[in-house]
Amino acid sequence: IESAGRKSIAVSGAWVAVAWEDNRDGVPRCYVALKAPGQAGFGDTLQVSGQEEAAEPAIVGLGGGRFALGWEEGGRVWARIVTAKSPGGSVSLAAPLVLSVGPGAQVSLGFTSRGGLFSVWSQKGERYWQIRFARLTVMAHGGIRPARAVIVDASAEGDQSYPSIAAVSGGRAVVAWEDRRAGHTRLYYAVSKNGGARFAPPQYLNEAVWRGQSLGFGRGTGVMRVALAAQGRDGVVAVWADKRDFESGYDVYGSFARGPNLTFGANEKVQDEFGNNIAQWHPAVAANRGGRVAAVWDDDRDGSSDVWLSWRNADGWSDDL
Repeated sequence: IESAGRKSIAVSGAWVAVAWEDNRDGVPRCYVALKAPGQAGFGDTLQVSGQEEAAEPAIVGLGGGRFALGWEEGGRVWARIVTAKSPGGSVSLAAPLVLSVGPGAQVSLGFTSRGGLFSVWSQKGERYWQIRFARLTVMAHGGIRPARAVIVDASAEGDQSYPSIAAVSGGRAVVAWEDRRAGHTRLYYAVSKNGGARFAPPQYLNEAVWRGQSLGFGRGTGVMRVALAAQGRDGVVAVWADKRDFESGYDVYGSFARGPNLTFGANEKVQDEFGNNIAQWHPAVAANRGGRVAAVWDDDRDGSSDVWLSWRNADGWSDDL
C-alpha cells in the first residue's frame, strides 16, 4: 500500500474498506476488502481490476456502505463503485468505467456529500503528462457518469505527476501535484471553481529552499509525493517528502490552506529533532471535521524501518510516536 497521496483506506457509514495491489496469481491486480459494522475482521477479498496488469488503487467512502475505487490498468485510469448491501451480507461491484481518454496513471479520489465525487489523474498530452480532473456522478444503480475531464493547469512546460485531491465545502476541490517545468521537481496546487469546471491559476506549495545551490549542486529543492486531506469545514492540510536539507535525505514537511481562497501558508517540518539526521519516506496525512490532523511516515532512526506518527497541536507538531 504505497499510495503516494492516494487514500488506501476509507470509511462509509459503519463500514471500513481497504484497497491494495498484489500479484497472488502472478499478475499485478487491484483488490478491496470490507469490514462490516460490529465485525472484528474483514470479509472476502474482491478483485476490482480486470485481466490486464493493474496498479495504484485509490478508494474513498461515499456514505451508507458505498465506496468509489480508482486504479490504473492497461495504461489507462479506471473507476467503479463498490456497495455493501447489509451487515454480514453481500457486496456488489458495479461495472468499471474508463476515465482517461489516453494513457493515464496515478488516480486520486475525493468526496463530499454536497460536492460529489471528484477524480484527478496524470494523463499524457501532446508533449507532457498533465493533471486531469473530472467530476463523477454516482447513479442509483451504482454506475458512474463522468463529466468532461478538464486540464487543471494547461500552462505547464514540463511533466506533471502524482496528483492528490481534497474535496471541501461548497463543491470545491484542492489538487496538488509534482511538477517538472522548472527542470527540477516542485509542488504546485490549484483550487477549483464552479465545481471543477475550471481552476484558479496554480500556486507554489513547497518553499524552494536549496542550500546545495551554493555548492553547485542541482537546480533546486527535491520534493516528492504530496498527500492532501480536508481539515475541518474549510481547510486542507498537505504533507510531502522534502530534500531541502540534502545532507540527511528527505524530511517530512507540511502546510495548511485556510481562508476563502484556500491559500497554503508557511512550510513546517513535521518530524521531531530525533529524526533530523536520517531520511523519512512515504508520508501520509489524515484529518477530521473537528480539525485534528495526524501525519505518518516510515524511517529507521532506531535501526529498523518503523512507522512514526505526529499530530498537530496549538504549539506545532508533536514529538514523534
